[in-house]
Amino acid sequence: MIWALVNDPADSKEFIRYTVLMAKDLHARMNVLYVQNPQAFPLGTPDSLGNEVVQVQENLREIASAAEKTVNRYIGEIEKEIQAEIPVEFQTEFGNASLILKDKVLKGKEDMVMLQGKPEEAVWAKISTNMDIIRNVHCPVWIIPPHTKYRPLKHIIYATDYQKEDIPMLKRLIRLTRTYEPEITALHIVDNEDFEEKVRKAGFDEIIKQKTGSDRISVQTVADQEDLDVPEILNEFADRTDTDLVAVLKENRHFLERMFKGSFTRKLIKQAQRPVLVFHEK
Repeated sequence: MIWALVNDPADSKEFIRYTVLMAKDLHARMNVLYVQNPQAFPLGTPDSLGNEVVQVQENLREIASAAEKTVNRYIGEIEKEIQAEIPVEFQTEFGNASLILKDKVLKGKEDMVMLQGKPEEAVWAKISTNMDIIRNVHCPVWIIPPHTKYRPLKHIIYATDYQKEDIPMLKRLIRLTRTYEPEITALHIVDNEDFEEKVRKAGFDEIIKQKTGSDRISVQTVADQEDLDVPEILNEFADRTDTDLVAVLKENRHFLERMFKGSFTRKLIKQAQRPVLVFHEK
């Protein structure tokens, strides 16, 4: 089951198309979820609180109804474009999107989540951000940049720190993307010139191939550069190799802390315009 979280229904057609086409390729069921958090709406003065609450609730219902009509119209248009009927359900809920999705994961109602890239200044973002979902929802989480055109995943970068956790994560990545049969590059950004030679001597490349049972994985290192930060280095490599997806392990702290510090995800999406997939170790 794929849950596609729409934060801006009016500007969601490319995001929905991307998810529909991926669900079609993966032979997966798909639900579109739209969440409104009442905390984002001011309730007025205390002496008019009762009336204000009723009005806010009515406004939320109207917004949800409009969102459903918009999304269903987009789905119908997309089905005509691709000449295929994809079973897609629309669901609207009120509350915190991170908590709602976390609950669905705990109940076993989803396999992965697709997030619509959005501007940070959006009202919705002030209540429940994509980063909150990445941290709290323990399933594969995809962040799809705004207006990204779908294309089959032929080359994937997996950001690695060469730890034992990488092997099971690479196996999961291979299983998840087996329909596409992609080439996967296990990429490490190093600040030590001798590291690449150490990796080569340790035979990490062959170890990964043996442990995962895949000959489509290669190991590469990229030197850290003083004039570029980690997202820029990663983007530069991804552009050079025509990468379709960047995958990372959230618990890979040595690497991820460098990446998620500040605005890494936003910069990666803005600069490279390619999807990011975040795995959780659990």
